[in-house]
Amino acid sequence: NRGAEQGGRLQRRLAVIRDVFGKLVESTQRLPRRWRRLKRLAALDATLLHCVASAEWADYRKNVNACKGHILFDLARSTPKQIVLTTDRTHDRKVFSEFLAPGWTYIVDRAYNDYELFDTIHDLGAFFVTRLKAGSVYEVIEKRPVKRACRKSGVLSDQIIVLGRGPTRMASSVRYIRFQAEDDHIYDFLTNRVPSASLHDSPVAPPYAESWTFNEEDGSWDGTGRHFRRG
Repeated sequence: NRGAEQGGRLQRRLAVIRDVFGKLVESTQRLPRRWRRLKRLAALDATLLHCVASAEWADYRKNVNACKGHILFDLARSTPKQIVLTTDRTHDRKVFSEFLAPGWTYIVDRAYNDYELFDTIHDLGAFFVTRLKAGSVYEVIEKRPVKRACRKSGVLSDQIIVLGRGPTRMASSVRYIRFQAEDDHIYDFLTNRVPSASLHDSPVAPPYAESWTFNEEDGSWDGTGRHFRRG
């Protein structure tokens, strides 16, 4: 009958999904050796998901049924770690706080720049790596020397700064690293991983440069930077 036929199709679809999921799980166990060191390192981004007309709950805006998927991706396991769906036009950075956990380092794009949130991340004992927005106001606290090897790989400057001014000024300082890629494009990185005895001895990868690691002993960024990609 019709019900049995539909049930059979559903079972076949579920079997395909299980098979695909199983292959994805297997692939995460064969990650390149260099990725195995990336413990508690995650990338966060959001994307708009269009929904069918019958999904009335996804009232994104007039005549548009959609929701926003905020996805946290575990780079060590190469699998999604957590997803949050929002049905309104909440800014990405306001959802960021729902993912925070002590000891984790989060790689995010410039849309997540929020000085108050950066202070919250610092106080929680978590870390972020992002890019500086053009026109940002900051005060230079310290100019750090750049090792010759790092300069050859593209590091132009390494500074400790405080972002903001007046009521928007951050309570904590951040690391500001200017980097020149092989195509001569300049990138400005921000991170709260600054030299501190409280830092965990774990590798940190700035966005789009998986070959970088953080050296806690002298507070330097080490690595070739040759895998750097624009993003």
